[in-house]
Amino acid sequence: MTADDESAADQVDPDDKDRRRLLKLLKEVPHWEELVDATPHLWHVQPGSDLAGDDAKTAPYQSSSLARHALAVAVDHLGCLRASLLREANPSEAVVYLHLFAQFTLVRAVIENAACAVWLLGPDDPLTRISRRLALQVKQVKNTDNLYTVLGHQHDKTLHEREEEVRDAGVRAGVPKEQVKKTLKAPDYSVIVQEAAAFTSLPPDTAELAWRGCSGLAHGDMDATLFFTDQQAEITLPDPDMTMIRFTGSLGLLSMFTHIAMIMANRGLELYNERRIYYVARV
Repeated sequence: MTADDESAADQVDPDDKDRRRLLKLLKEVPHWEELVDATPHLWHVQPGSDLAGDDAKTAPYQSSSLARHALAVAVDHLGCLRASLLREANPSEAVVYLHLFAQFTLVRAVIENAACAVWLLGPDDPLTRISRRLALQVKQVKNTDNLYTVLGHQHDKTLHEREEEVRDAGVRAGVPKEQVKKTLKAPDYSVIVQEAAAFTSLPPDTAELAWRGCSGLAHGDMDATLFFTDQQAEITLPDPDMTMIRFTGSLGLLSMFTHIAMIMANRGLELYNERRIYYVARV
């Protein structure tokens, strides 16, 4: 093998390794899609379980429904990611089609929704879980109000009235009245992702980096594009005052961020199962 051959092999091998790693990760996705779509008994909340208690105290804003919905959204985006990557496959070969930005947008949605479920279900303290559920409801009420305004529709209740209904539920559940407004304030996704990571094997900064990287690419931020893409080649133009740069998507980065997203999603599925089951204490 010549020096040129060795150099070429070095350039091919990393991509091939990342490709195989990514395909191996995504093999689990069809099973998760089946869990979400075709096995409703696995989502049933057993009487006496943690989630049954949470649902009773947050009624009519069920904790189990929001957690399941967040996980279903995460898995749906994983399914779309897998479909966008695999163009041809057989037992010995798979063709991977890499997009420059869009697939990172899908991974971002996985991280956000899976982290939301983990953040909601992770704490052992019931009042913390209940407060987080109702904080997310206040956030949803505000988002719905903004949507109604854009559509030119008017809700039958004011924003303040609907917020107070959620806060009243918090007081009934045990949140001190003088603290309820502050307690039921949902943090930004950056905080949710970091705090959710504490219930996984992920370092909080690693989880946040993946989320921010995917968000930057989803928004088309130039700095994120420069930082998170590979093989940025300058193209010579007739005008000496102008420069065009050709970017190439990073398979290694997509593989790494997908791995982080799937760790978060898997932990969310585990936590839901733990919280929905009633465990009889053994003496």
